[in-house]
Amino acid sequence: MVRRFAIGIVLVVAATPWSSAAHSSRAASEPTTTVYLPNITKMLGGPDGWQTPFIVQNVGDGPTDITMDFYGGGEGRFFKTRTVTALAPGTSVVHDPNGDPDLGAGWAGSVVVRSFGAPIVAVVNEHQNVRDAVRQEALSYSGISAGSTMLFLPYLTRSAGGWLTTFIVQNMGASFATATVQFQTFEGPPMLSLPLSMAPGRSQFVDLRFTGGLADGLEYSAVITSDQPIGAVVNAHHDAPGMADPMGFSYNGIPASSAREADLPYFARRVDGRSSRIVVQNVGTSAATPTVSFYPLGSPAALTVVSLHTLQPGMALVYSYAAPEAAGEYSVRVTGGQFAAVSSTIGSGSAMGYASRAGVETRLFLPNITRRLGGPAGWSTPIYLQSTGARSATVSWYRFADGALVFSVTYATLRQGMSLRIDPRDLSVLADDTQYAVVIESDPGGVAAIVNELNTVG
Repeated sequence: MVRRFAIGIVLVVAATPWSSAAHSSRAASEPTTTVYLPNITKMLGGPDGWQTPFIVQNVGDGPTDITMDFYGGGEGRFFKTRTVTALAPGTSVVHDPNGDPDLGAGWAGSVVVRSFGAPIVAVVNEHQNVRDAVRQEALSYSGISAGSTMLFLPYLTRSAGGWLTTFIVQNMGASFATATVQFQTFEGPPMLSLPLSMAPGRSQFVDLRFTGGLADGLEYSAVITSDQPIGAVVNAHHDAPGMADPMGFSYNGIPASSAREADLPYFARRVDGRSSRIVVQNVGTSAATPTVSFYPLGSPAALTVVSLHTLQPGMALVYSYAAPEAAGEYSVRVTGGQFAAVSSTIGSGSAMGYASRAGVETRLFLPNITRRLGGPAGWSTPIYLQSTGARSATVSWYRFADGALVFSVTYATLRQGMSLRIDPRDLSVLADDTQYAVVIESDPGGVAAIVNELNTVG
């Protein structure tokens, strides 16, 4: 039997200018970049339980020192600091909690990563049952560098269709954070408030199974408000004991934004047994009506434009592109107001999900791109690159091991809304069983991107 695992991950980080004059000792300067990782675990649930190796990449032009502070869950006790000195430009460092003797089996907590000298980005891979091909499950999320006092979680559920979501909220501020989670059913009014509190750098874990006032079999959205900047990651699981083909996906909480569109680089309808749906949430302060435009992959023209019904602030709805003629792969734009969106693509034994991006980004960093890593059926990571207004973008591939530039290509036929699929397996200049870091630079119109991590085992 062949099984495919797919994880959607959005990592969009605006470049921070760096010059050699800026490099200084940690004692003499404020951090260049601070990245927050709300959910880090070691053997959580058993020896082959949840583990979260993470990658930190120097995306500047000069060397940087890095510190990683580890805080336990719950009471948030400080555990340790790991220091890496003079990490070269373009190179990465990996921390594997399972190989960290300072963390005990079953450890769960948060990490704060700081750089001194050059900007960094980070990505976290969440795995369990890696030694069991039948029960293996993998998710991924990007480190958070910009917090918000208001976050939106468009998709949450307590056992609807066999799915369960948990989420982890991290305090990204300098003072103790007091936060409130406001839940509501899709297209329904607010119905439940949950208070949270966290010291700086610490995180709180919320499991909907144990949240009183929520019902089994329903889907929810949530708005989190806080007196300190916060970040969050949502993990969606379809993996109850005895359930065939466990799978999951994750997405980052979406900060409040004044942008008038939300961009989704990938959407599928009946592709290799997979189909997508979109949850749209109104993040504005007034009622708004979302319009959803679908662009066939590689096409600058929208095939279908759908106007949905009006949403009150904080309210969410779900939309599935179910027209019989709609089979294929698409990119999506959501316009008509201030919206957040989560796309999930589900198939037999596979799932991927990610959150929309809003605003204009002209430089994106993808720290972990692979081509058949681990063998012919190993991890490969196609990129879906969407124009949010750009007409051209350059994609540069750097070898993970030493930061050397391997390949660079410019795509000059982009138009707003359209997406391109860039598959490392189709690029002969790249090597199998190899990891890369990719940088995407566009003209001022901006781009969005996701990485689709694929692995087949049988």
